[in-house]
Amino acid sequence: MNRISTSQLFTNTLSSITGGQARLADLQRAIASGKQVNTAADDPVGAGRILELRALTERITQYSRNSDAAEARLSTTENALVSVSDSLNRVRELALASVNGINTPSTLEAYGQEVLSQLEGMIALANQADANGEYLFSGTASNTLPFTLSGTLTYSYFGNSQSRSVSISDNQTVAMGLPGDEVFIDIPTGNGRFQVIDNPGNTGTAVAGDSSISDPTLWVPDDYTLTFLDPSNWEVRDSGGVLVQTGTYSEPGTISFRGADLSFIGTPAAGDQFTVETNTTQDIFTTLAELGAALNGETPLTETAMANLLNRSLNNIDNALTVNQESRATLGVRLSSIDSYRDLNARDVIQAQTLRSSIEDLDYAAAISEFEYESTILEAAQQTFLSLQNLSLFRLL
Repeated sequence: MNRISTSQLFTNTLSSITGGQARLADLQRAIASGKQVNTAADDPVGAGRILELRALTERITQYSRNSDAAEARLSTTENALVSVSDSLNRVRELALASVNGINTPSTLEAYGQEVLSQLEGMIALANQADANGEYLFSGTASNTLPFTLSGTLTYSYFGNSQSRSVSISDNQTVAMGLPGDEVFIDIPTGNGRFQVIDNPGNTGTAVAGDSSISDPTLWVPDDYTLTFLDPSNWEVRDSGGVLVQTGTYSEPGTISFRGADLSFIGTPAAGDQFTVETNTTQDIFTTLAELGAALNGETPLTETAMANLLNRSLNNIDNALTVNQESRATLGVRLSSIDSYRDLNARDVIQAQTLRSSIEDLDYAAAISEFEYESTILEAAQQTFLSLQNLSLFRLL
């Protein structure tokens, strides 16, 4: 038989009361905060998981802010490109109207002035800044004015060819803009493979029309010179002066060599030349500046030279419109990606919050029931302790 001393009995009873009070205190704190995990001591494993879920939520919240910033900048860029497209289409209309043979010099001058006005507006769009004062088309050099006039009909790009990117999820980034050289500078000329340029000294009436490569297997990229020996005969030499091909011409007609087809209208004079330049680009600003200056008379041209310039300008404008459409399509893909990942991030946040709630949040009904239960036990222990205090022989003496 084990004997329990009075001091041991008191100690055990006090320990039970103290433990009950501690459990009630924990329950009171949980009920007051609404959380079943208030400190790491409450649930070390759960507390660690809560920290992970909290960090995930904060990270996704940052992705959401990144998405909003990227969307705002990309939308502003897209709106600028829409305005550029409208301007290019208007200039194209003016160029086509200029081909009309009944135009008077004053009409052409008015067309030229409007082309130059459209050019000014386009440069303003190309130099547009976003709400943060950063230029849209400077690449990552967003504080540098991208385009300036650096000479007569010459425009320079001072941005770079890179794009700043931001993370919109753990495994996805999105570029926030388009470098200006891609959109405005590196515009293919002619048919995209080569362009035909008349010699300013030509005296005939031959005008270069559409050109293309009919047989890519025969085409050799090079700069060629087409010379009309007389109105009916021509020769083509390569950049080294080597004779490539000869042939005859009758107006209108097509001259073909090395898989390339060049159409002409009009009658050339003996000695008239056309240069076939390959793999060239020209910024759209220069194209519009040359067109406007020619139409308003700042750059005097013969009727034939004007026709050749109009044809080249129309080709370059069409190429610029193609680049513009491709650029807008790129922006559209990025905006669509932002929308998709925003939805995914929203679902991830909900899942993280739900899981965190299941670990951290308190079940009030269960907690209150446990509180009442612990209160009852504590009260019984206290009553028992009071009764034990009265069990003494000295009280019977």
